[in-house]
Amino acid sequence: MRLLWIMTVLASCAEYATLDDACPKRVPGQASVSNEAALEGLSRLGCYRQYVGLKQGSHSDSLQELVDSHAAYVAFHGPPEPQLHVQVPGEEGYTGLNVLERIRGVDLDIRPAQDGIERTYWDLHFVGTQGKAERVIDRWMDDPMVRSVLLHPGWLGGGLEMVDYLPEGSETEGEVLTYTNLLAAIDSPSAVTLQRPLVYPRDGQTGVPTGRWIVQGDDAYCGERLGYPLSVLVVEDGTPDSALELVVEGASLHGPDGAVAIEERRGWAYGDEWSEITNQVVFQPLEPLAPRETYTFEAALLWRGDGERETISVRFETGPDGDLEPDAGMAESCGFEVGEPTAGTG
Repeated sequence: MRLLWIMTVLASCAEYATLDDACPKRVPGQASVSNEAALEGLSRLGCYRQYVGLKQGSHSDSLQELVDSHAAYVAFHGPPEPQLHVQVPGEEGYTGLNVLERIRGVDLDIRPAQDGIERTYWDLHFVGTQGKAERVIDRWMDDPMVRSVLLHPGWLGGGLEMVDYLPEGSETEGEVLTYTNLLAAIDSPSAVTLQRPLVYPRDGQTGVPTGRWIVQGDDAYCGERLGYPLSVLVVEDGTPDSALELVVEGASLHGPDGAVAIEERRGWAYGDEWSEITNQVVFQPLEPLAPRETYTFEAALLWRGDGERETISVRFETGPDGDLEPDAGMAESCGFEVGEPTAGTG
C-alpha cells in the first residue's frame, strides 16, 4: 500500500536559472498562518527546495503551536544557552523539558508514522542580531548538516517563530538578540525518493559563496575561513536513511588553479558526542574558493545493496567574495568575541 503514495523526484531536473527564480508564490498550508516569520522562512526554504528539484516544505499548524510556545518562553526568560531547546521545569510558561516532551502534549496535524518508517523531529535554533527569517534560512543552508534537514525529501511539515530578547545581564536595547526556532517533521524512508544523489551546490548554480567561517568550538578549524562546503545526500525508496551506507570511492574539486584540497566529513557534532549520518557526506574545501570562477566537483559513490556505482559531476560558479572579516559568528571557544550569529540544533 505504501507504494500508492511514493513519488519520484529527479534532483537534477530543476529548470530554474537562479535561486530567486525558484522562489514559490505561496507556502503549502499558509492559509491558516498569520505568523510573518513562518511565512518568510518557509517561503525562503521553498526557494532552495524547488531549486534542487524537491517539493516545497509545507507548514504545520501543530508544529507552529510548539515553536510559538517555546518562543514565548524564551521571550520571557531568555534561552538557557547553550542548550537552546530546553526549558526549566517550574518556570512560567513551561511546556516541556525538550521538544519530544512538548510534542506529546499536542495533537499533531501530520499523518501518523507507518511501520518501517523512522519519524524524526528536527529542532533547529539560531541566535543573531538580524531579525529576518530569510537570513536565518540562508545561514542554515551554509551549514551542511542543517542543510541535510532542510533539503530532505521526507519533509512532512514545519513551524517557525522568531522572538527578540535581552541576554542575561543586559539592560539596553542595543543588546537585543533575535532567537529563531524551526521545528520540522521528517519521514525516512520518504514518500519522495531520489533517483540520483542530491548534490548542493547543484549543477549549474551561480553565485555560490566563496567560503564560510567555522564557528563550532569542537571543530579543528574553529576560527578559520574555509571554502564553501559541498554536500551529497542519498535517499532510497523503502530504506531508512540510517541503513544507507554512502561510500565514497573517490572525489575531487577543481577550479581555475587546479585541484582544491577537500576533507570528507560525516556526522553531526553535538556536545561531546559524534552522531554519524550515513546517507550524507560533506566535502569541505580547506581554503576559500576564488570569487567569480567556475569549479567542477566529481565523485564516485556506492550506497545501494547491489554495489552499483554512481558517478556525479557538478559545475558551479562562485559569486563575489564576502564575509572576509572574522567579526560575526566567532564562538568564544575560537578565541573571538561572540558576534552576530551562533547556530545550533537541539
